Amino acid sequence: MNAILNARPPKSTHSLLGFHMGEAFCRVASDYPTVLDVILEQVQNAIDANAKNISVVLNRKTRHIAIRDDGDGVSREKFEEALQQVCLSQKELNKLGRFGIGLISPLDKCHSSTFISCARGIEDGYMEWTFVTEDIRRQQQSVFVPRRPRPDLVFSRKGLNVKRGMTSIAWRTEVNIVRYSSDRIISRVTSIDALVDAILERFGAAMRRNKTVLSIRFTNEDGTLEERDGIRAKLFTGRSLGETVITDRDAGNVVFRMYLAPKTTKGQNGKVIVGELDNDYRFSFGLFARSADSLLSDEVSAALRSGMFEGEIVGEKVKLHSTRKTFEKDDAFVGFCTALEAWFHKHGADHLKDVKEARRDQRYQELGTQSLREIEAMLRDPAFNDIRLVLQDFKLGTVGIGHTKPVRGSVTGQQTESSISTHEGFTPKGEEGGGGSSGEHKKPREDKPNHHPYTVAGPRGKQRMLVKNDSVGLQFSYIAMDGSDRLWELDARQGILHFNVNHPIWVACDVSDRKVMQLQETVAVYVLTLKAMPAENEDVLRYAFDEALRPLSFLFHVSPAFNLRKRTQSAK
Repeated sequence: MNAILNARPPKSTHSLLGFHMGEAFCRVASDYPTVLDVILEQVQNAIDANAKNISVVLNRKTRHIAIRDDGDGVSREKFEEALQQVCLSQKELNKLGRFGIGLISPLDKCHSSTFISCARGIEDGYMEWTFVTEDIRRQQQSVFVPRRPRPDLVFSRKGLNVKRGMTSIAWRTEVNIVRYSSDRIISRVTSIDALVDAILERFGAAMRRNKTVLSIRFTNEDGTLEERDGIRAKLFTGRSLGETVITDRDAGNVVFRMYLAPKTTKGQNGKVIVGELDNDYRFSFGLFARSADSLLSDEVSAALRSGMFEGEIVGEKVKLHSTRKTFEKDDAFVGFCTALEAWFHKHGADHLKDVKEARRDQRYQELGTQSLREIEAMLRDPAFNDIRLVLQDFKLGTVGIGHTKPVRGSVTGQQTESSISTHEGFTPKGEEGGGGSSGEHKKPREDKPNHHPYTVAGPRGKQRMLVKNDSVGLQFSYIAMDGSDRLWELDARQGILHFNVNHPIWVACDVSDRKVMQLQETVAVYVLTLKAMPAENEDVLRYAFDEALRPLSFLFHVSPAFNLRKRTQSAK
């Protein structure tokens, strides 16, 4: 068979096909278009070599990169064999890499690179190969890569003393990339955190399996050094939604190991990754979605990129593309997309709805706290005593954290919703302690005179006790008044101002925090003013106010007097 494949056909019946080998190798290396792709490829090779420790040193000032690992290393014979079979993988199918291009991936993106390695079990057998981009590019018929032994290097994890002129090292393989491209797109590695995230996203599963530890030294363009040591791939930390398997005729079993992403100080920033069922390599769902935009609905694509979910989705029959940024586009690819749609509509949509509602409720509570602080400050002004006296007309007050024990017999029960007060709730963003609690609450020794709590119902806080004719105040509450055409309702017994979050005016203003605050503060002032008027005029005044709300909400959107962005543009 080999004789047949290698036999030369008669010149009279066939034409010879040839190519410029050096240029061809450089073009093959373009499968890794950026320096980040090259780094990830070398980290992948280290993991495939069973490395327990991987070190990445990146210097943006000198444009130099070194990747070292303590894996199995490679002998001269094995490396020579690999050089002879670029594009034909030497790896087993269960390894992360399989396309056989990684050896030459730095080409065309740097001046030169070196590969130094010694096979496991040998202490002083290091060899070095040097790849100079322009030298390789000039070679047309055959490509030769200089090599030399490195007898000056000796492997030792313990750093034992060695003979003079020799160096004890704890790594089996080192890849050096010298003077990588200054092109801002090709060389783009924005930060040490971005590099860590990229490595963990793609190789986290394999790192957990191998118990691999990563360290990174990152020198910025201004010469400042950042270091991260002892980096380990962690499991997903959100609330597990369980493992679900959806079987598709073309994609086979598609396994969903999904979680609701945990809340952080920056919100929910969960990441969904995808891959093959029998391969630990993963890539982001965002990359996958770009190549599947015609097969995935906007709803599913947006949901899995929203940060509300985290986890991994792996398919049995999908095949990783050589770019490692998507799958081969075939029937299995289409089936994988079909399984994504099925999982979302059967499982993910309800969870997404719950998370969105929880986010919305917390946001309303935050905005309500900020608005009520402004209203509270206004009512402390003697000029508005007649409006503040309206609070005295409410029948039931509330007490919560930080209040003295109510008088015996005054407690009538608890509010149905939890709430926080303006003095224990959210701090506006940008102020000290923004987004958190105002601190510890100490119980006063005696009750404060004229105590008027301003509270906001929502997911945070606790249920407040209801007391008769004491501690009366104002509370904001946000509910969906199905079937009602009213924007607001006032519970004059408890002093709760309910906002109808399904009302068209509210929905129109809900596009921005500023507009929601403008609307609820306007409503609150009108409601308190309305209650200060003679009762016989209330229906007429309410009708007039409700009619005025529509043009007012319109001005919230279009008038520079209400809209900060339009005000800024008008000033220009």
